Amino acid sequence: MKDHFIMKLLILLSSLLVVTPIFAQSDKAIDPIDEYRWMCDEDIYKLKKRGQESPLFTKVKEAVNNSNEKTHSVNKAYMWSKGRISTQVFRGGNEIFNQMARMIEQAEHEVLIQTFILQIKSPATKKLFRAISNLETKRKRMKAKKPVVVRLIFDIIGTHKSMNFFELSVAAREGGREKKSDSSGYGREKGDYRLDFPRKLDPRYVRLEIKGHRHKELRAVTHSKSITIDREYGMITGANLVGYHSTSEVNTSKKAELMVDHGFIFSGDIGFNMAAEFYNLWHKTGSKDHGYADYYSGNVDADKYAPWDKKPFNTPKSYPAVVGIKAFSWGNLTEIGIVGRDSYGITRRLSQANSPQNNAFKAAIENAKSHVNINSPNLNSFDLMKSLKKAMARGVDINFLLSKNYQDYNGPLQEGGTNEEAVKKLFEWREELVRKHGAEKIGQFNLVWFITRGGNISGKQSGERVQSWRMILNEKFYNHNHTKFLSADNQVVIMGSANFDEQSWYNSRELNIVLDDHKTAKKLCQKVFLTDFLRGQGWGLKLWTGEKCWKNNQCRSGLCNNRIGRSWKCVHRNGSGLSGAYCDNKIQCKSNTCNKNTNKCN
Repeated sequence: MKDHFIMKLLILLSSLLVVTPIFAQSDKAIDPIDEYRWMCDEDIYKLKKRGQESPLFTKVKEAVNNSNEKTHSVNKAYMWSKGRISTQVFRGGNEIFNQMARMIEQAEHEVLIQTFILQIKSPATKKLFRAISNLETKRKRMKAKKPVVVRLIFDIIGTHKSMNFFELSVAAREGGREKKSDSSGYGREKGDYRLDFPRKLDPRYVRLEIKGHRHKELRAVTHSKSITIDREYGMITGANLVGYHSTSEVNTSKKAELMVDHGFIFSGDIGFNMAAEFYNLWHKTGSKDHGYADYYSGNVDADKYAPWDKKPFNTPKSYPAVVGIKAFSWGNLTEIGIVGRDSYGITRRLSQANSPQNNAFKAAIENAKSHVNINSPNLNSFDLMKSLKKAMARGVDINFLLSKNYQDYNGPLQEGGTNEEAVKKLFEWREELVRKHGAEKIGQFNLVWFITRGGNISGKQSGERVQSWRMILNEKFYNHNHTKFLSADNQVVIMGSANFDEQSWYNSRELNIVLDDHKTAKKLCQKVFLTDFLRGQGWGLKLWTGEKCWKNNQCRSGLCNNRIGRSWKCVHRNGSGLSGAYCDNKIQCKSNTCNKNTNKCN
C-alpha cells in the first residue's frame, strides 16, 4: 500500500488548472505523471513464464466457474479461450466507430454487431451503414461468389409496440418507416417499424439481417456492445450507436451532452467465443426470463442462409491483419474469459447476482493485494460497494474515476443511492475501519470526478428535455466518462459494458471480458485510466473555474463571481486565465478576449 499516495495526489491535483494541459507547463522537462506510473506499471506478481496464470486470475476463474448457469450469456464451453488484446485503444465515438467501419469493410464471411441504443441518424450509425454499403460495392467489384452475412441486433426497450417509446422515436424522429409503407411513419403507435438504409443492397454480395431484443420486463434490456468479424477479431466497447458519443471532448461548451468511451480490439480464439455469445442473444426464442430476438428488417429474411454452425471459418494462412491496428500493439497471448450476464427483469434477486460478471468483479477486487483502478460512470451497487470495503479492510488501495451526478434521477432505485451518496457511504465505512484497526492497516479510497480533456467536469443540468429516445426524462447529463474498465494489481483487467449500478448487477444483459497479462494491463491502464484519473477533481477539493459557487473560499482560484446579476461561478482573477480557460468576462483572460459562445479565453 502506498501510504504517501493520497497526500501527493492531493498536492498534484491542487496544482492543476482545469483549463491547462494535463500537467502545468514548466521550464524543466519533467513529467509529474512519472511519479504515479506505479499505479499501472508495477509488476506485482513477477511471474517467471510468459502465459503463466497469476494467483489473482485463478481466484477470478474459480468464482466465474462457480456462478449460476442460468445467468450465463454464453455456453460454458465458449466461456474461456486464448487471444490477444491490442493496447492501441480507441477513444470517443469518432475513433471507435471509424475503426468499426474499417473492420466491416475488411470482412470476408460474417459481421456480428450488437448494441443497446440504435439511433438511426447518429454519426455512429451512419458510419456503420456506409461501411456495409461499401462492403457490398467491394464484393461486387471482386465478383465474390459468396455474400458476407451482416447481422445486427439492438435492444427495443419494452414489450408492446403501442407503449414502446424507443420504437415510436424510430418511426417519428429517427427515419424509421412502417412495414409495407414508404412514408416516414410520423406518430404511428402500431406496426412493425423498419430501419431505413442508405440504399438497396444486393443479397448476392451482402445479406443484411436486423433483429430487436424484446422482453416482458422493462428493466431486462440488452446492454452489451460489440462487433465480431469473421469469428476471428473485433471490438468490445461501452459505446452505443447514439450521438452523444461523437461529441468532441475539446472546444465544446461546458454543458455539452458528451459521453467519453473506449473501444478495445480482440483477436484469436476469443473471436469465435464472442460469436457464440452473439448467437446466444440472436437466437432467443421468447423464454420467460431472457426475452426473445424479433426479426426487424434488412434486405433479406433472417436465418435463411449461413446459420450458426458452431464452427470457425476456414481461414487461409494469409489471413489479413486487423486493419488500423499496429502489429506491435498486441499484448501477450493469454487466456480471456467472457464474463457477462443474461437479462432478467426481477429486481435484486440474489440468485441472479451470482453471475460470471458479478463474480469476476468481486473476485478481482476482494483478492487483489496491492490496488485496484476503476473507470465507471456509476457507483450505486451495494453489493459491489461491500467488495470495495472488504478490499480496503485488507489494506488494498481503491483508485476510482467516477462521473459526477451521472443518472442522479435513478438514485431512489439504487441500493447505494446516487453516485455522491455512494461515495459518502464508502468514506464513512473507511473511517469506521480506521477507527477500529488503525490507518496504517487500511487501504486508501482515492475518488476523483471525471474531467474531459477539454477541461470540463462531469455534471448535470435539470429542466432540459433531451433526445427523443429519452423523452420521459427531464435531466441533461454532460461531459461524462462512460468507460467501464477495471485493472487489479496491474495484472487482471475487466472491460466491457457493465456499469456499477443495480441495473447492470441484477437486470440487464451485459458483455465483458477478463484477461490475465501484466503487459496488456500496464498499457491499457496508462491509456484508459491514469491520465484521466490524475486530471480528475479530487473528492473534497475546492471547485474548478466555471463551477457554481457562493463564496470566494470555495474556489481554487480564490474568486467567486457572486455579485447580483453575475454568473455565481468560480472565475480566474483578472488577467490570469490562459487560452481555453473558463471566463464570463474578458478581463479574466490574459488575452483580454473571452469567447461568449464557449465561455473560454481566446
